[in-house]
Amino acid sequence: MFVCRIYIKKRCIIIKIDLGLHKFLTLPTGIICAISLSTGLMLFLPKCWLYNMRLIGVVDEYGGLVGITFIISTSITAIKFLWSILSFILDFVEYKQLKTELRKLNNYEKRIVNKLLSSNDYTTALEISSGSVRALETKKIIVRTSNIGVAGSGNDPAFPFTLNPWVVDEISKLSKDSALL
Repeated sequence: MFVCRIYIKKRCIIIKIDLGLHKFLTLPTGIICAISLSTGLMLFLPKCWLYNMRLIGVVDEYGGLVGITFIISTSITAIKFLWSILSFILDFVEYKQLKTELRKLNNYEKRIVNKLLSSNDYTTALEISSGSVRALETKKIIVRTSNIGVAGSGNDPAFPFTLNPWVVDEISKLSKDSALL
């Protein structure tokens, strides 16, 4: 829990902030960057600048805490930055793999995709027990839109499936260049 207490002693305001490490880790990246920048400046600015800003006493008294805060906040910022770059790269690679899977569909899977493309909202009921439907769902080309089945023909229940938006975009791009389906 974030607790902020302000004490006024002899014309000096003392602010005590009780913030657990687990709460510190959940702060937004912008705030952690600001903490990292401010503590870094407190540590690395020349003493005359700190004296002019009336921070020399804070650095002298709490220098160890300021240093630990700087190290932790800078580490968190660097890890979040590297994680965002890594997730961007992984998303890009996955998208490329999904595009190649779309081009390698067999004829029956292409007919299922054509059936979905021909409907107005790219949604139609497909039998869940079909291996091709399950394969298209595994390849993230189609998505089941409801867990409530529609009465289908025979004993196999049918569920509504729709095309993923990236598939519709990719097929429209490919239809301009060459025929996919």
